[in-house]
Amino acid sequence: MDPPKRHDVGEVLLAHRDRLPEEWHPILDQVARESKRLFEERGLAFYGDEGAESTDSGELFDRTEAEEVISFLDRLLPLYDQLVRRQVE
Repeated sequence: MDPPKRHDVGEVLLAHRDRLPEEWHPILDQVARESKRLFEERGLAFYGDEGAESTDSGELFDRTEAEEVISFLDRLLPLYDQLVRRQVE
């Protein structure tokens, strides 16, 4: 499977669900949603919102949003770790 040439990988993961370990299946839909959301917000995080009064990305996102993303990524990290370890074996 070739990696996508963009930062939103959700659709690719869903399309190749059958090639992913069983542990991934319960959260694949959430991974796809989060991937899309993070992809859409990436520009704001890097460059701010040029149309808003403030363009500082630090003012566009709050601590709660950051904690939600970190919590989600904490759930994903062990799955990625297992996936990489399987490929190395």
